[in-house]
Amino acid sequence: MRQPSRTVTEVNPDFGQGSLLGGLIGGLFMFGGTWLVQRNAKRATTTDGAQKLIDQLQEEGAKKDQRIERLEVRVDALTDYVSALRHHIDTGGRPPPPPFPPDLIPGRHAP
Repeated sequence: MRQPSRTVTEVNPDFGQGSLLGGLIGGLFMFGGTWLVQRNAKRATTTDGAQKLIDQLQEEGAKKDQRIERLEVRVDALTDYVSALRHHIDTGGRPPPPPFPPDLIPGRHAP
């Protein structure tokens, strides 16, 4: 059986130490890069979710603002009609009462 003439460590005694150190440094960089990518991906997902929630809340707020405006218009029309009825009664008006405003008839909306 033939014996090897020289081993790698006999040719270059620092071979094992340099490779080990290089492998560790490379592994640390790879781990660090992977960690940063995952962290940023989680942050982006969280930001997207938060932005969606903000958009949803703004949309709901806009819908409620529109509803409030419609209700305010309706309350103003009812108040005007009540005032007209009271005036009709106070002045001794006889039936029929003043006509009901078309905007307040159920199923009809102001143009």
